[in-house]
Amino acid sequence: MGATMCHAEGGMLCCNAGDGEEVRPLPLDMLTTDEGTAVIGDELQQHPSKVPVSLHQLQGKWNRQADGMPMGEVKGSTVEWDMSYQHAPSKLSMVTGLSGVPVAADVEMELAGEKHWARYETGNRPQLIWTDGEVWVKPLNQH
Repeated sequence: MGATMCHAEGGMLCCNAGDGEEVRPLPLDMLTTDEGTAVIGDELQQHPSKVPVSLHQLQGKWNRQADGMPMGEVKGSTVEWDMSYQHAPSKLSMVTGLSGVPVAADVEMELAGEKHWARYETGNRPQLIWTDGEVWVKPLNQH
């Protein structure tokens, strides 16, 4: 699609946009192509000690970590956006281990015709870490 690989080292990939402009580094475990998941050498890069994630774990309200802004609520297999966004609900799908999606992704969301992926992390405060860098957290009073 116009980008060419310029180097891959230290678990990161750096690409050139074709017009000489360098695109930000991307972790190799998040690289995909339209043919499927990137293969490094002869081995598929796996997310270490990955625990299966279910839609059940994602249920409830989510806020943006950076500023605490309400994002919406996961109900069933959809995100019902906070009213401030004025978006129709977005479909969520579990994609862990499927080809054609980032290797580290657990969840795929379609918003305005575009697909977005996130990795779910458990802990004291569960997180959805999206491939665009945004992080969603459960509100402190909800776990």
